[in-house]
Amino acid sequence: MRTSGPDGNPFTIIAPNPNKVSERAVARLVALALVDSKARLLLPTLMPARHAHAFVKTDGRIIHQVTRSLPEWSLNEIERIANLLLVNYKQFIDDFIGAIHGSPAAAFKPAPADLPLISSSGDLLTFEPPSIEVDLSGFDRQYSKVEPHMIVRLEYGRDRYMKHLSDERIIRRANDIMRNVHQVDKQGRITLEHKDPRVYYWIDRFSEVLHEVFLRKIPRDAFGSGAVKDYPYPRDGVRPKQIAHAIAAVKVPEGDYLVRYGKYDHLLEAYETGRIRLGPAASYADASLDVARKDDELSCQMDIDTTVFQVLGPGARNVGPRYPIKGNFSTNYYILCMSSCFRARLFLDFDAEACLIISNPSVFKERLFKSILHIYPQFSLAAERVKYYDPLCVAPVEVQPIFWKHFRYAYQEEVRFAAIPPEPISNLAPVFLNLGSLKDIATLVDTR
Repeated sequence: MRTSGPDGNPFTIIAPNPNKVSERAVARLVALALVDSKARLLLPTLMPARHAHAFVKTDGRIIHQVTRSLPEWSLNEIERIANLLLVNYKQFIDDFIGAIHGSPAAAFKPAPADLPLISSSGDLLTFEPPSIEVDLSGFDRQYSKVEPHMIVRLEYGRDRYMKHLSDERIIRRANDIMRNVHQVDKQGRITLEHKDPRVYYWIDRFSEVLHEVFLRKIPRDAFGSGAVKDYPYPRDGVRPKQIAHAIAAVKVPEGDYLVRYGKYDHLLEAYETGRIRLGPAASYADASLDVARKDDELSCQMDIDTTVFQVLGPGARNVGPRYPIKGNFSTNYYILCMSSCFRARLFLDFDAEACLIISNPSVFKERLFKSILHIYPQFSLAAERVKYYDPLCVAPVEVQPIFWKHFRYAYQEEVRFAAIPPEPISNLAPVFLNLGSLKDIATLVDTR
């Protein structure tokens, strides 16, 4: 059942087995919503993108952001409010459980059409929680005089989700995070987009890495050189200014658009005749590719927190606090990768001379799929924005092949088109498609 909590902020109650939903579990979750409405305990995540959420495990622990626990002061306040609810608002708790079983009381009303949650079963309800004063003195004692970056470090110290990583992997994670931080401005300078909330997400993740580095006493020189290894910042000041000057005069289409970065001759041909190369996913593992392109598109890796998601090894023994999982896609497939953003940095990262801006993505998709089916009529076709995930903070059931990528590539804001064979196959040769002239739906930008 999905509900709308205090102050109109949506939150989700999920009951996999409604018959086992206890009064105390419901009371604690409602109490959590009340505390969260005042102290913002639960924050949305970006890798992957999720609403702020929390769940109660069968052992009674409250988990949020997939692997995080809550500070002690908030847990004490949640228990205090939950006890009040069970004693003084018993009817509300009974009605809540009734709603979970499909019999909502008058206090539970159909959700408004603009509620930012969806449900395949249509069971969206809203309610007004009891009016209970939240005591924030514990929050004030712990955080009132603490700078934001130190709050991040304090929170990380409670849940050291990187503790199991080797020093080498810690440094690699710092490198992955750093790749998402900078942009190139209109004067060709490296900059931060301070109005983009994603920048602060990455800064928080980097603060966590710094705290782990501090706790381990990793040498500063080793960490610093590894964090910027192969870092894609401009090597000189001429090319960034040249790109910035060229794209400053370009009027970006209103609404959705797609951008294909590459060599001028290739894009000119695509612009005039619609000739486009469709490559096999396996080819992106080529070691000769630049760091912006090189990736294993046929697998995904993650480290599962087994205190949240139980993983048992041979003989049903516990495998430890963290367990590495690698999922492999069963077949090679074709992909065409584009971006949903027009930025100077991407010209540099892809060593691109030009780009093709598609102003009508739906027409482009129609022509592309028609051309693919002309050659491969049995293939399945799909097109989606890529979702980026943090391998340390993701649930196994969330990750979907083809359209999920490691967060090190998040700044590219990729949109991809995929053609999947009807039967598993390892080897696919690149194929050239002919879509016809794209002049009616595209603009060619030359930055040479």
